[in-house]
Amino acid sequence: MEHPFLNVNEISSLKLDEIQQKISELTHKLSIAHNVGNTYLAHQVCMALETYNNAMQTKLTEMMPKDDSRIKGKIDIS
Repeated sequence: MEHPFLNVNEISSLKLDEIQQKISELTHKLSIAHNVGNTYLAHQVCMALETYNNAMQTKLTEMMPKDDSRIKGKIDIS
């Protein structure tokens, strides 16, 4: 579940390294919340982390080539 108070459009306008830095900060804050036993804060940080992780995944997907000639004609066994 993404955090309801974060602006997804604003986050998606960030650069990839800015998103990664924010994920690192939130991960650190999550460990602190777990260490002090604040489950409410940990839940809020987890939702924020999911929002930033989804934004990073979207950015990475956009960076991948849509039509890669190297894989044309390959058999998909998945």
